[in-house]
Amino acid sequence: MRRAPALFLAFLAGACDAAAVPSALTDVQVPARLRSGSPLVVSGSGLGGAQLEVRSAAGNARIAIESSDVDGDDPEKAQVALPDVAWPEGSAVREICLIGKGFSGWNTCRSLQARFTRAVTAGPALLGQDHGQHGGAITVVAHDLLLPGEGQVELQVTTDLPNTASVTSVAVATALATGRESGQVQIAPDWLGLAPGPYALRLRLVQHTAIAQATGPWSPPLTFQLEAPTLTPTPDPGLRRGARVPLAIAGVPAGWQLLASGVLRGQDGQIAQTFPVDAPLSLPAASLGAQPTAWLPSPWFLGTLAPLLAQTGPGATFEGQVRVALAQGAQTWLGPPLPVQWPLLPTVQVVVLELGDGLEAGAARFGLAAFSDLLRLRVLALVAAHFANYAVQVTLQAPAAQIEALHLAILDRDPNDLGLLGADSSAGKDDGNLVLDEHLGGYDAASAALGSVAYGGVFLGGFFGFSPTLHPGSLATDSAFDALFAPYAAELGGHAAHASLPPAAALEALAHLIAHTATHEIGHALGLAAGTTDFHHAGDHPGWIMDAGTARPFAERAALPGATPQTWGPVDDAYLRSVLPAVP
Repeated sequence: MRRAPALFLAFLAGACDAAAVPSALTDVQVPARLRSGSPLVVSGSGLGGAQLEVRSAAGNARIAIESSDVDGDDPEKAQVALPDVAWPEGSAVREICLIGKGFSGWNTCRSLQARFTRAVTAGPALLGQDHGQHGGAITVVAHDLLLPGEGQVELQVTTDLPNTASVTSVAVATALATGRESGQVQIAPDWLGLAPGPYALRLRLVQHTAIAQATGPWSPPLTFQLEAPTLTPTPDPGLRRGARVPLAIAGVPAGWQLLASGVLRGQDGQIAQTFPVDAPLSLPAASLGAQPTAWLPSPWFLGTLAPLLAQTGPGATFEGQVRVALAQGAQTWLGPPLPVQWPLLPTVQVVVLELGDGLEAGAARFGLAAFSDLLRLRVLALVAAHFANYAVQVTLQAPAAQIEALHLAILDRDPNDLGLLGADSSAGKDDGNLVLDEHLGGYDAASAALGSVAYGGVFLGGFFGFSPTLHPGSLATDSAFDALFAPYAAELGGHAAHASLPPAAALEALAHLIAHTATHEIGHALGLAAGTTDFHHAGDHPGWIMDAGTARPFAERAALPGATPQTWGPVDDAYLRSVLPAVP
């Protein structure tokens, strides 16, 4: 059979590519008045790696489109900006064309009705509504507003006479989708102060581009009603240390506090603690989706509620009222009280196991990459079983709500270059589990400053320290390690296990190695070992999870047949039951 010329084959390949991804512009969105930097949105196919050509009566402008989106797929929609062009004022822009990737038959165009301008104007500006709360978005109505990429738009606001020193400038956000006639600003305390009520505002627009600026006229006085911040109960079940307060809060600027008064009542109905009038809870504002909520960090509960939870037991309640306090300089404002009755819930320590790329890379070192999903599920199950009798929730996903959590990274090597199996990089010993939101992974500057390890987590590469082949003469080695992993680990001369032949014994041993080390490091983060100022128990207690590394041999860590099962020492079990009692 005769072979086709190489040039012909190359042409066929290009033609096939063109047929596979036909080039087309199905939709074009551009402003009717174009400026340098104006956003242009095109939809279609064959966009990746192509160019757009904007054609005007005064000349053409080329714009490159990125070759692919974040997933590596050919984009079906792209936004680009009109480059800086020297077209005359008022030039007609007639069409926009897609220029293909080396194949002349791909050109496709869409007609436009637009004109180019360099002029910058700033006419009168008005607010689209006459009321709103701090932090809320409000519409600004004007004419010929600059769009993203063209320049900056500011709204100047004053409650005094125009041209005085008390003028506040706020950024106006615009978008191609809403056009040049409206934008949005955020209502800020700097406009009006803190106190709700009616205000007389004056506004003017200022627009800036790289080559020009325009300032509009002051508006006549406009009446604007600043609405009070609001507290609304949410369906959350009650107060839990490290979790959100069951309140939705709106219209609250920076510098606010949640004030409380009332009593803490135990399950027996007796008052265990009285909160004085307007005791500040000092809550930071946190945004959960579109609705701001309050969030109680651990320290507030530790100082007031945590000890009482252990005394009163389940069923304790906080009964009283809460209200918002705003302060800015010498100005303060107190909101009306809201009656509340919240059950107090026991602390739950959320633990997030980060079993992602680090686990994948570590499994590959052992030649078990084909089974990383099985490893992930088995490690999760084993760690969860270690904490089954305590208020510890072990998960692979970070909580969706604003909840403090302990994050533990699983990595393929020790970033500290110390050959460790794992490390708790948090500074000091957290006796009593006073901190719920530790992150054992990534660089910890505070720990490094104290001379401790700077990186925390579980380090799979450290397990190779048990190999007598790699570390002959070491007292920590065990021939069982090589027997299990040498057939598959490249570092031991093995070949990666095939997906169709899972090595059950090696997988189970590696899962126990990871889970046992993870549980040990989580124990450190919870304040263990208990009953000692040291981080580990002195001596060797077979099977105790919080013994020092030299007292935890390979067979015990890997749960090999005949080895002592892993367990919490009695003193550690009592500690965990006191700080994290099982949730009924």
